Amino acid sequence: MSMLEKLSDAKNTFEGKALAVFMSLVMVLSFINFSSFADAAENGTSPDAPEAQADDPSSEPAETPAPESAPSAEPEAAAPAEIPEASEPPAQSEATVPPASEPEPDLPTAEPGVAVVGVELDHAYLVVADQEIALPLTSFKTSLNKDLVFEVKPDGGYQIDKVVAKSKADGTERPLEPQADGSYRLAASEVSSNLVIKPVVALAPELDGAVDDADGPSAKPAEGELADGSDSGLEAPKSEADGNAATPFGLDNTLGVEAIGVPTELTVDPATLKLNVGASSKLKAIVEPVGSNGKVVWTSSDPSVAKVTDDGTVKALSGGTTTITARSVANPALANVSVVTVTESRTVKFKTNTGEGEIKSLATTSEVGSTIIMPELPDGAVNNWPANRVFVGWSVDQRAVTSDGKDHYTNPVFAPGSSYVVPSGKGNIELYAIYSAQNIGADFYLRIDGQFPAEPQGHSNSGYVKIGWVENAIKVGKFVTDTTGAMVSANLAATPNDAMIQKACAGNPKLSFDPETQTVIWYVIKNEETWHVDGAIRDKASVVLAYSPNIPAGETLSGTFPNTKAYAAGASVKVESGKADWRAGYTFKEWNTEPDGSGTSYQGGYSITLNESKTLYAIWSPKDGTNYRIQDYLQNADGSWPDEPSHATSASGKTGATVYADTTKSYTGYTFDAGNDKNVLTGKVAGDALSC
Repeated sequence: MSMLEKLSDAKNTFEGKALAVFMSLVMVLSFINFSSFADAAENGTSPDAPEAQADDPSSEPAETPAPESAPSAEPEAAAPAEIPEASEPPAQSEATVPPASEPEPDLPTAEPGVAVVGVELDHAYLVVADQEIALPLTSFKTSLNKDLVFEVKPDGGYQIDKVVAKSKADGTERPLEPQADGSYRLAASEVSSNLVIKPVVALAPELDGAVDDADGPSAKPAEGELADGSDSGLEAPKSEADGNAATPFGLDNTLGVEAIGVPTELTVDPATLKLNVGASSKLKAIVEPVGSNGKVVWTSSDPSVAKVTDDGTVKALSGGTTTITARSVANPALANVSVVTVTESRTVKFKTNTGEGEIKSLATTSEVGSTIIMPELPDGAVNNWPANRVFVGWSVDQRAVTSDGKDHYTNPVFAPGSSYVVPSGKGNIELYAIYSAQNIGADFYLRIDGQFPAEPQGHSNSGYVKIGWVENAIKVGKFVTDTTGAMVSANLAATPNDAMIQKACAGNPKLSFDPETQTVIWYVIKNEETWHVDGAIRDKASVVLAYSPNIPAGETLSGTFPNTKAYAAGASVKVESGKADWRAGYTFKEWNTEPDGSGTSYQGGYSITLNESKTLYAIWSPKDGTNYRIQDYLQNADGSWPDEPSHATSASGKTGATVYADTTKSYTGYTFDAGNDKNVLTGKVAGDALSC
């Protein structure tokens, strides 16, 4: 007879009760849950049996039951015979209840109170305490036994399928559910060096324009809540698998992710950055160890070049270089930088200047300060070719080389193959094809004082003697100036002969000309009322001290600039003094033998021995207090914009400095249109005036 059958026959007898107590003790000692045995007793033992057994002293030695409780008619019910069998757990218990085991010890940590959490990343990364945990990292440090909050982000083209918490010890996985804000939270009891966080990704579906069912997908009720919103009567789990109490979300003792200490290393990625004006890029501050306090303060060494926001986003404002610094909040002595170079680019467009519009094939976008080579006029680009004219180059002035006064004829024309430096400024640059007459006749003049003035400047007619007219003298009609005479002579096909020059000198007692020992330097070709060429007589053995304004092409000076003069070789010459008001927006600083100021410097009054010809270049310093204007345009009621500004604000600043429009100003009934692509919110203060 089996033990189960014997137990069934012995129920409600003293022997049965004694046996039940003995079996309970054996099963408890065998680590079998007491509640399992109690459930079985419901079918073979009175519900009161456990309490009675506990109070009945006669139940202790099952081997010696009272005689009256063991009738000889039922020998099979005697407990002692079955005790050896009872000492082993029933077969069915062996199959259904696993033996208890000791809990897995926590894996070693880097330091006390620190958990080294593993990550298995594939096309995804984690964000923990504002720090990105991405490949090649395979772990990070955080506080041991503190709630851990993190986000999971997929790489481009992927989506998060699920996130699991994995045990390093046995590899078991548990899926995690995101919180309402999409982040994940692990209870403090799970945060140890035994934890691995594993995002599982899938390819993101391609958008095909399909429209979802109009009724929308049905929502699955949250656990513990019915579809109608009523309580289901189910309770959330009160304990984790390791038997520790779970920390309820949202309680005061929920600390989230804690920094385990101050960072010891900080790098800025990228270390160098190049942006065009108007572009933005985000820098990243990376601290070590991972999980330490990653908060930093961002600053820019030159906010006029680029400014930086609290999250490390750099906004390029004007050309130049600035250093962006990230400084640790937790460890202010810890900082690192990114060197940001801002380039300003402008599009250069080329137009036919014949009413046929732009030659789009020639358009180019280049950085301010860079050099582009002027192109030829493409074949077939112009159908309405100006009569009796030749293409000579490109100019920002449609009327360059015309006889409309010095405001036009002095504007530079850049010949094909010549270099053009892209200037700073706003908007596109439009260069117009310039067509000029060829083999132009001109009047020639001599300077009475023998000096070579910088041009263009206003000069009295009394300082000149007219030589006369020369047919076909100018190869191509354009303004040319050069106090050395080389560039002017290159554009002259014919000049007055010696007899014409001597005849002109004979009429003025201050002039004489000996073609054996003297020559004429032709230093300017002008087109004011008519084309004419000016020159001055110079001894062939002489040397020249020339003065250059050293200003951009097309810019003019005010006042009288020093003239270039010829001297006998070896002469001691005093350098001319400069004047502060020669150039609008700038102050004269000094003379230098190099245009960039890198050569030998001279001040006015300094004496030099002139053994050979020398050119001195003016060096300029930008002025403070240069006036400029900021113009605001208020949209018309019909949605159009006015041609003239609605309001203008006067201000002042240093010439060449970057200034900014105030976008916080308010006008009743108007809001600032930040997205308007015609906004010009920054600009450089020009020497004469600036509107921005």
